[in-house]
Amino acid sequence: MSPNERESGERYGTMSTKLDVLAHKQRNTTMILDSVIEEAHLSKAEIATLKAEFDRQRAMLRTGLAVLGIIVAAIVWLIELMLG
Repeated sequence: MSPNERESGERYGTMSTKLDVLAHKQRNTTMILDSVIEEAHLSKAEIATLKAEFDRQRAMLRTGLAVLGIIVAAIVWLIELMLG
């Protein structure tokens, strides 16, 4: 085997090893990105659920305040009728 053949075989082995390492790193990066994307989707769903719950609670609060205002107005009107 000539020195050139041996050097090119060593270079091929080194390049092959580097390529394997790079492929492994790329798979790891892809798996990390996939998990981050999945968590982002879950977070979006959780945010949507919380927003819907918040909107429902706000509507209940506004309805309660409106009813309370009507009751207070009715009581004040009755008091005015009784005193007037």
